[in-house]
Amino acid sequence: MRSKPLAGVQVLDLTRLLPGPMCTLHLADMRADVIKREDPQVGG
Repeated sequence: MRSKPLAGVQVLDLTRLLPGPMCTLHLADMRADVIKREDPQVGG
């Protein structure tokens, strides 16, 4: 099996709109470690 190209890379996701999380989803699919940070004042 081939190794994933982003293994060992960390990505900090500070996005709120759909294109950002979609991008980090693709990065995670390539084995990047994604850390999702959300605004505690927003959401539920």
